[in-house]
Amino acid sequence: MIEKVEKGKECPRCGEDEQDLLEWLNDTDVLCQSCQTTYNPETGEILDSSAFDDPADPGDMDGDFDSGMRDAGFGTDESYGSGASDIL
Repeated sequence: MIEKVEKGKECPRCGEDEQDLLEWLNDTDVLCQSCQTTYNPETGEILDSSAFDDPADPGDMDGDFDSGMRDAGFGTDESYGSGASDIL
């Protein structure tokens, strides 16, 4: 049986209301796995996702994509080129 959150606590962006798809990040904030929106279910306020970036974690991919890829041991888009002329 699919468990739903109580009326008014669903994701304010996409309306997701299945408990399994709404991840509690802390005591007040939820991350909707359907649309990646972080919100407060008590107020319905959509929160800035950068508030949950962990600057102490170099593998945190929510910030600068290239530095995250570099830290993970992969090249960046600059490493591989980014234009059609690179293919020729």
